[in-house]
Amino acid sequence: MKKLSGLIIACLLVGLVILSAGSQARAGGGVNPGQLEDAGWLCLPGAPGGGVVCFPPSLRKRLMAGKDVTEVTCLYFRANGDFVGTMIFLSEDAYNFQPCGPDGEDEWMPWMSWWGELYFTCHHWDRPD
Repeated sequence: MKKLSGLIIACLLVGLVILSAGSQARAGGGVNPGQLEDAGWLCLPGAPGGGVVCFPPSLRKRLMAGKDVTEVTCLYFRANGDFVGTMIFLSEDAYNFQPCGPDGEDEWMPWMSWWGELYFTCHHWDRPD
């Protein structure tokens, strides 16, 4: 699982670098959900706070192949396309009350996936007080 997690993170970083260099990059210099969708990501509006969550192409491939999905790292954007941070989804089997967030004080939130499995999410961004 650690090998797969490292691969997902590496793919995310490479994708972000490639897409941020594109001609349609956001005014702030980053990638937006439209660019990610053009690159094969699945971006879903209606996330908490009215945002958009983008899932990497590898998730769709793993689901189509019938493989277990124990961990997924996604990108979260505001409705206007501004990048906010990352979200980590852990399957119920992989969740073991690990610390969440940079200081370990954030809470894991339960989430029922659209394929019917329970996951726990950890948000990696500063929330307004």
